[in-house]
Formats: sequence, C-alpha cells, structure tokens
Amino acid sequence: MADLTGQAFDGFEILCKLGQGGMGAVYKARQVSLNRFVALKVMSNALAEDQEFIERFKREATTAAQFKHPNIVQVHAAGESNGTHYMAMEFVEGRTLREHIRSHGRLNPQEAIAITLHVAEGLKYAWNKSRMIHRDIKPDNVFLSQSGEVLVGDLGLAKNTGGTSTEMTSTGMMLGSPHYISPEQATSVKDIDFRADIYSLGCTLFQMLTGRTAYEGDSSMVLIMKHVNEPTPDVFEALPECPRKLGVMVTRMMAKNRDDRPTSYDELIAGLWEANENLSGDTEIGRPPTAQPLPPTAIGRVAAVRTVTATPRNQISPGMTYGVVGVAVVLLLVGLFLWSPWNKPASQNSNTPILHHYISSPPSPQHSAASDVGILAPPETRVAALTTAPKVGEVYTLPLGSNVTMELMGIPPGEFMLGSTKEEQEWDIAKGTAEGNVKAEGNGMRKAMIKQSFWMGRTEVTVGQWKQFVAATGYKTDAEKKGYADNAPRKGQENGRVDGLSWRNPGFDTAPQDRDAVACISWNDATAFCEWATEQERKAGRLAVGQVVRLPTEAEWEYACRAGTQTKFWWGDSPEDGVGRLNWGGKKDGFEFVAPVDSYGARGQNKFGLADMLGNLWEWCLDEWDCVGAHEEPFKGDPSRRVVRGGEFNGPPNRTRSAVRAGWPPSSSHSRYGFRVVAGVDVTGG
Repeated sequence: MADLTGQAFDGFEILCKLGQGGMGAVYKARQVSLNRFVALKVMSNALAEDQEFIERFKREATTAAQFKHPNIVQVHAAGESNGTHYMAMEFVEGRTLREHIRSHGRLNPQEAIAITLHVAEGLKYAWNKSRMIHRDIKPDNVFLSQSGEVLVGDLGLAKNTGGTSTEMTSTGMMLGSPHYISPEQATSVKDIDFRADIYSLGCTLFQMLTGRTAYEGDSSMVLIMKHVNEPTPDVFEALPECPRKLGVMVTRMMAKNRDDRPTSYDELIAGLWEANENLSGDTEIGRPPTAQPLPPTAIGRVAAVRTVTATPRNQISPGMTYGVVGVAVVLLLVGLFLWSPWNKPASQNSNTPILHHYISSPPSPQHSAASDVGILAPPETRVAALTTAPKVGEVYTLPLGSNVTMELMGIPPGEFMLGSTKEEQEWDIAKGTAEGNVKAEGNGMRKAMIKQSFWMGRTEVTVGQWKQFVAATGYKTDAEKKGYADNAPRKGQENGRVDGLSWRNPGFDTAPQDRDAVACISWNDATAFCEWATEQERKAGRLAVGQVVRLPTEAEWEYACRAGTQTKFWWGDSPEDGVGRLNWGGKKDGFEFVAPVDSYGARGQNKFGLADMLGNLWEWCLDEWDCVGAHEEPFKGDPSRRVVRGGEFNGPPNRTRSAVRAGWPPSSSHSRYGFRVVAGVDVTGG
C-alpha cells in the first residue's frame, strides 16, 4: 500500500509512518477537528478484500470503542475512506516487554508476577465484558510505560467468541506467533476461548523468568509443532532457583490440554498473588508433574497451516543489557489496555513491590560521560584489547588486512541529554529549516543512559579501508549495482538520480584519496562492511561472546558526539567557534567537498577523541526511523528508512548540530553519506 505520509486522510493529517506489518501500516497523525495526536492504523489493501476480516474488524472496533474503563486506551474513531479502513487511537509512549527483557536479562520473580498480573487483569476485563480474546499475547505486544504502567497492545487479532471468525484469514495468514501460540490455535480448533491467551501468557512469563523462549526451532512450522507435541518445558531446569509455587503456576498456564490450565482469570490471578505473597518464605524447590503432548491425531491438523506471518524469535541472552528509555509505541488495532498500578486489599498489598520501582526507577548509579571527559585533555592513547570494557582514551587498532587498520576509541557508559531544547529548535527554524524536520529531534531534551561501554571508530571509514573490504569480498555497492547515486555533491543537486556516481567517483572535482571519508555508501553497504569486519575479528578470536562490529545506535552516536555536553555543538553553542574544527557549509574550512579524515587535528576532536563527528559526511546509524525523535534503545519503526546523523560538508551550521537527525531509505547512495563503526554488544538480538 502507498505511504500516506504528508497526506490528508478523512480528517487526519498524516505526519509520519511509525510501523508496518502484514495487516497494515501505523501512522502518527493529527486529528484536525480536535487538534490532537493519534495513532492511526490503516488496513492493508490485501486485507481490505477479505470481507470476513473487514466484518470482524468493524465488530471488534465497535466493541473496543464501547469499553469504558480507566485502564483501557480509548479508541477515538474507526471508519472507511475510499475503500481504506482505519482506526484512530490514543498515541501512547512506552517500550515493549521484549526490549525490557533484552535490556535487563531475565526478570526477578516479583517483577515478572507484577507484569503478568497487569496483563491478566486486562484480559479478564475484555473477556468478562465482551468475551473477547487476544490470540497473540507475547512480549512484543506487552508495553511498559515510562510511568510504570503495563499495556497490552495489538488486539488486531482479537476475536469475539460470539462471532464466526476462523483462525486463518482467507489469504492464508495464521493468527498468532509461533513462539507463543497455543496448541489449540496451532491445530485450528474452532471453539478457542480465553485459555488460549492464558497459554501464551504462560509462555511470556516463562521468558520473563528464564530470559529465553519456551521452545526453539529453525522455522515457524517447527516451533508450532513443538507447542503441539513436545512436553511443557521444565521451568525448574531452566531456572533451578524458581520458587516452587510460581513454577507450578507457569506449568499450569502452559498445559497442553486447556482443561488443565486455570479455569478462569480469577483462578489465575489468585494463583499469581499466592505465588507472589510466598516469595519471601518460599524456599521449597521441586518439579511439578510433566505435561504430556497432544495425541498424534492432532499432528495432521498442523500440516494444514499454509502461511505463518510471525518470524521466530531469537533467544535473549540473560547477561546482555542495554540502555532503557521509553520509545514511541503505537498500540495497534482494537482493545488496547493500559493498567494503573494493580491493587489488592492493604493486607495483601503491603508486602508487594510496586511495579513502578522495577520499570521506571533509574539504573544503578554509574559515572556520567561528563565526569569521564572532564579529566581528558587531550585523551590518552592506551592500547587496549577489544574484549575488555574500554575506558576513555583507550584505543584499539582493528586490523583489516594488508597493513590497513582502523582505530577505535573506548567509550564508557554514562548518562546524557538526548535531543534538543525548544530554543535550539526555534533557532534552527528561524534559519529556514522546515518545522517538521526540526521537530524530529523530539519534544525537548530528555535524560538517557548508555549502559554498556563500546568502541567507536575514531574517524569515519575511509576510502582506503573500504578498498580493503572490496578487495577481500568483491562487494558491489548499491550505487554500483544501480549505476547511479541518489544525489550529487554540489548545492542545488541534492535530489535526483545522478548516473555513474559511486564511491569510486562520488562526483567531486578530484578522485577520492585513501584518507578521504568514503562517500556514496548506503546503509546496506555499511552493514555489509560491519558484517565482514565481525567475521574477521571472530576468526581471529578477538571478539568476546556477544560482541559484533556494527553501526552505532542513534543513542550511542549522539552520546559519543556530545561527549558530556548539552550544547548545540560538541564544542559549545557558537558556530563561529567551529571554524577550524570541521568541514561544513558556509564556513572557511579548506574543503569544497569531503575532507580527509581527522584533517583538523586535536581541535577537530571532541573529548572522547573522536574526529569529524559533525560535518564532512552524514553517518548511518543502526536504528529504523521514527519521526517523533531519537530513542535510547535501538528502534524498530519504519523499516523503509534508516537514521543518519552529523550533517555534511555542504550543510549550514544550524543543520550540523549534535541533535540533528534525518531518515533515508537503506539503499540510498548519496554522495554526502558515509559511516563509522562501533564494536560492542549485538543489540539486534541476532
């Protein structure tokens, strides 16, 4: 379906795309009549031809709109415009439970119970009110708000059991996710009820407690078969210290036979509360009876499944942690639940930890970037091993072969301020920048945390370093394969196809030299370079378990660029003080086009010892684009665009600030685009 960004749509102004899946696209939009932001879910054209799905969509939208409960996200409107069906909901910020598990590893039992209780209370309300079931409970569809609330999202699969819908659409999409799907969903049982959601919630609780999914497999079909035929995984084997009553409840929730699961949400909730209240004194460890597979007659029914839309989830390493901040989460489709802190009578609640403490309190104290860099002038150059946690000033020399190397600087963890102030944004707009481009920097500066140290390229990747990659692999860039670049280096040529340009000839007046930053590099190209470098380092045994060479996350990039500052530029607020520090437009910097890296010596290096963080070339980041602002954790939003940061050699000072950001297609090969690498934990979960 066509991207609606920038268009008017049935009373809504479409601001930007936030995500897309098999059932449609989600946009941030402004409802013009009420001047409020909404999350607008627009159904895909393929599903619009499925009349059964359309009817179910209308029914469930009507049902969700009638929910009057303080813990349910309001459905504002649902309708159809020129054959396109949509639903408008509150715009909510938070982060997914999956990201929370990735950030913290396995959760402690009290936190896991708290989150599960929130989800169960909301599902209970939907079931009691309208006999509505979710059918796709999983960590990706459970959101944690910045204020400590728990939200169940994406009831796009929601089913009112009084209807006649089946478990597959007419186009063959199974409704459910292979890592969490109940056996009865997998075998297309028609009379599915709330116990299917209890099973999926049990799988989610298992993952919270152990840090890994209940079943693993090489394909969606293998995973589905395991839910049907393999015994329920032993939570005590995965987590020997699991309190017995909690482990028993997990096993009951994941029983293959739904008659063996809790018979109501009240029973489930009471069991979870009992497990929670016994945590302090529950030292008894023991295995519950092992659940048995379904009978062989069920196996044949699984083979009839044609297409499964969800991809298998990778196991999450319990020891891997990342920075945590709320991301702009759009809660998709109908019946979106938002719970306030859960309540019990005072006698039961007095010994219960408050969920807010677990998911909103700041991380344990760590030194800030400012405290590190304040003693660094100039940085030391202690040679370090890549496998160690680096400190400020440590340098690692990454060998690329044939005596070609790359220097990486150690970047410690710490707090920083992400984004830009209102005054800074107004200054940029006054210089002529479109308001929408500036507002993409977010709504003011906000505190963020980089929790893991990493190594970052001291400079942008050079032509000489890129040549070594090409010589070793024979790689062809997107520009070479297309036969053109997406823009030219001179002002006035920013947009449009330019034949014959590539990293070998980016359109500059002279041929690129080995010390020049390599240009005309797409996000795909930069990622390929990182994968090659990772493979080389792994073969040499220089990477620790879980480490990769990759692009920086957007938060890592801004943290490294700022190096402890909160000003417009890493050196301060004055553009004039930038003269002699970087290659940008409108200033005498010695270069019309791209400059050799580190051309300005110590004056061009920030307090982390990084050169050319602003100007010279836009630098690709790992994250998908979000028009709302940058995120502390790697962001999954609009896969059709990836983030670039830092500005370029023709950019004016107001567009070369530390907070400036843009998003472009991953295949874009601009003559003003390059990249630098980092080495650190694999934040993709791969």
